[in-house]
Amino acid sequence: MTADSPASGRIFGRSVAFDSELRLAIELAHEAGLIQMERYEHLEQIEAKGPRDVVTEVDHLCEGLVMRAVQERYPADSFYAEEIGEVAASALLASSGRVWIVDPLDGTVNYANGIPFFCISIALVADGRPVVGVVHDPTRSETFAAAIDGPALSMTWRCASRQRSRGATTPAREPARNASARSSNSSPVRISRW
Repeated sequence: MTADSPASGRIFGRSVAFDSELRLAIELAHEAGLIQMERYEHLEQIEAKGPRDVVTEVDHLCEGLVMRAVQERYPADSFYAEEIGEVAASALLASSGRVWIVDPLDGTVNYANGIPFFCISIALVADGRPVVGVVHDPTRSETFAAAIDGPALSMTWRCASRQRSRGATTPAREPARNASARSSNSSPVRISRW
């Protein structure tokens, strides 16, 4: 564990105004990444969403994970995601309030075809301004994170959980109070400031 690891209780970027939101977005991106990797090349359902776009059960699982956690922690916040779409559109267009924007599996076509170029993207917009952004690439264990009042960072993680067998089931989301225990499976390898 390093002084800046999630298990230490401190977070990279050290956002003053949005530290809790940044922590949540990073945690959820990593949890969604675990779901993506556990089911990678083992999809049960692929549906056509348009002439060149598809949706999988992994899109829905990751989106549901993020949406439930955000609603639990920030019940007054709105939510806009690729698969559910219109839930927060009016709040987003009005440029007021807080809206979490999620692409639960950015690169679904690649994912569905076994091409290892995909990620999860999570952002928070407050009063019409982006204030938190996280992109996690689970195939490379790379996370890019930023808050409006902190630096943009690139983090590479070694995650013991990725070593689980491909047939493993996705674990239930642990309560936030157990975050430090869960984070002990991850350790930062490289941190770069932009």
